[in-house]
Amino acid sequence: MRKLTLTILLLICCSYAVFSQQYKFFGGDSLNGFDYDATWHEIATKGIGSADIPGYFGNKQFEFVSKKYNLHPFPALQQGASFKNNIGYAPSLQASCTNFGFENGNLSGWTGITGRNYNSNNALSSLSTGFSPGPNGAINQSPNNCNRHTLVSGTTLGNDACGGFSTLSPLSGNNAVLLNNKCFPFFAFPSYGYGTSLEQTFSVSQSNALLTIAYAVVLEDGGHSNSEQPYFRAEVLDAQGNAIGCLTYKIIAQNGSTPGFLQGTCQANSGGTVYYKPWTIASFNLAAYMGQNVTIRFTVASCTLAGHFGYAYVDAECGPLAMPTSSAAVCGSNNVVISAPAGATSYAWSVVGNSGNIVGSTTNQNITVNQGGHYQVTITPPTGASCSYTIDTIIPGIPIVPVANFSGTSVCLGSVAQFTDLSTPTGSVTAWNWDFDNNGTVDDTNQNPTYSYTTPGTKQVKLTVEIGPCTKDTVLTFQVGAATPIAVSNTGPYCAGQSIQLDVNQTGGTYQWEGPMGFSTTLQNPVISNSTVNMAGVYSVTFTSSLGCVTTASTSISILPSPTADFIADPQETQILNPIVNFTNLSSDTTQNFVWFFGDGISSTTVHPQHSYENPGEYIAKIVLTNELGCKDSLEKVIRINADALIFVPNSFSPNGDGLNDEFAVSVWGITTYQLKIFNRWGELMFETNDPLKNWNGKDANGKLFQIDTYIWKIEITDLYNQQVERVGHVNMIR
Repeated sequence: MRKLTLTILLLICCSYAVFSQQYKFFGGDSLNGFDYDATWHEIATKGIGSADIPGYFGNKQFEFVSKKYNLHPFPALQQGASFKNNIGYAPSLQASCTNFGFENGNLSGWTGITGRNYNSNNALSSLSTGFSPGPNGAINQSPNNCNRHTLVSGTTLGNDACGGFSTLSPLSGNNAVLLNNKCFPFFAFPSYGYGTSLEQTFSVSQSNALLTIAYAVVLEDGGHSNSEQPYFRAEVLDAQGNAIGCLTYKIIAQNGSTPGFLQGTCQANSGGTVYYKPWTIASFNLAAYMGQNVTIRFTVASCTLAGHFGYAYVDAECGPLAMPTSSAAVCGSNNVVISAPAGATSYAWSVVGNSGNIVGSTTNQNITVNQGGHYQVTITPPTGASCSYTIDTIIPGIPIVPVANFSGTSVCLGSVAQFTDLSTPTGSVTAWNWDFDNNGTVDDTNQNPTYSYTTPGTKQVKLTVEIGPCTKDTVLTFQVGAATPIAVSNTGPYCAGQSIQLDVNQTGGTYQWEGPMGFSTTLQNPVISNSTVNMAGVYSVTFTSSLGCVTTASTSISILPSPTADFIADPQETQILNPIVNFTNLSSDTTQNFVWFFGDGISSTTVHPQHSYENPGEYIAKIVLTNELGCKDSLEKVIRINADALIFVPNSFSPNGDGLNDEFAVSVWGITTYQLKIFNRWGELMFETNDPLKNWNGKDANGKLFQIDTYIWKIEITDLYNQQVERVGHVNMIR
């Protein structure tokens, strides 16, 4: 026991030395005479936990030094001008809601204050002005970093370590401010037992009569009385510095029983329990202070005994005391949502007069209405029913709802696009707002505007029409085309007589070709047959796209002169018995390169060749000429070599059955058709056949032999070249 007491006394002596270092404005041993035993007795009697012992000693030593040297304590953060005068600080009046949401990325427009928490029911004491750390506070550091004023930007810090909630404010914007911290001070001049404030003074006007705050609080419950616990307070002070009761919210750590608080997950500093309240929104109605200066102040403090922390995230914004609506009017029977200020304990909506209708609940922050009318809401803030206030709004009802519609045409870049309003009801629309590229900017307010685009592509055109406050919009898509680059080609150079092929590489439009010798066509890829040298020159095509965009391109055609082939074949038709044909070259220049092809596999380069055909038939004789420019010409002629038709007719036969010359047998060669007729001397037909292999045996159809006499025969044939040949003669029938 004596060893433990000695250890505690050594600890206290060490504490004394540390605190002495903090009071640099005192000379000598300022704590000489301080009764450590009495202080320890008080600690034991009051049951103060080990985490609070340094703070308790610090407070007692501070009181001792102040009394010993007759020092006046630092002033308390009291309401009224006396506080400002006592510390030499008079916050300047700011323009309406300067940097309220800290969206400047700093704490400009705000005043930072730090002080001691001697009593959680009172204001801070022992005050210092300015941000901590100075001169501008910290940026994006967690509560573990022992700063007092920290700008929290966006989601940089992520979620709070104790509460798990996002450090991003629910209000508009990305920034908030972290006040105080959770550092454990031990025997340093402590952060615990200290508080941090942030405030701004401004003049109330119509534009800022509604003040909205957001806060998230983390407090460590040390099990103390309310006067010693960590706390958070948001308050509005009047022009005299007095707190306005209905505009003051205060939260004290109370064993987790404070409404809306949950138990935290981080480790307490010294045997306490951490509780947190996630982001909460509250609103202040400043209308009663119109034209007056007020001060919005946030304060958060750790417990008075220095062992249990408290910190908070805060954000603010301001605006007119009004109720925003989802639409400026009830258009037809469309629903409109009316929103009251956030953060109230209760809402009671009603219709003023006989016009109006509320759809659904009348006790929520927002209501839905489907008729124009006069609507009001009675708002009860967290400060109690005595602080309730009523605000109202009038929503006009417009029975006619516009329907936006229009027409337009896709155009080519450089052309003027014309748009025609087709909205209904005709004659009732009061305003037209045209957004020609649907980027949110109104480009024209005429009913039927024109517009010249500077870039090609797909354009979304938006028309918003109005009938009073009722609006309706529609979006249509149009094309703005650019002149399409085209490429024109040909397969030249050409030789006279060849076909000219013109090609353009673009499809999906119309074509108009023009060229020498009056050439004109609307084909995409035209072919010009039997070219002449007069057709050489520039051929141009005008391409018109489906949007009317016109592009012109051209190509140059070269046409070289070609030789003229000509010859005579003598004879061009002959018999196989005389198969020789003489060819005479009559071409334009017989000195040019030429080749004869006789059609039977034989060729010649002789100027005037002679050729003998070996077999009857039709042959294509051809001469091919090539001039020095490489241009060619050719000529073909048909050469016929006829095979003579041969007919052998005997002059007698003897049908006596001896097996020798018993039939009249005709022999033929080189024919395609054949007919044989036998007549008696009186012209009577005795025999007829179309079969050259069928002979006459001298008998009638019954097998009876005709009389011995001389008979007349007639033969008709068609030779191989379709020539008709007729022969007539006589034959003797003998025994």
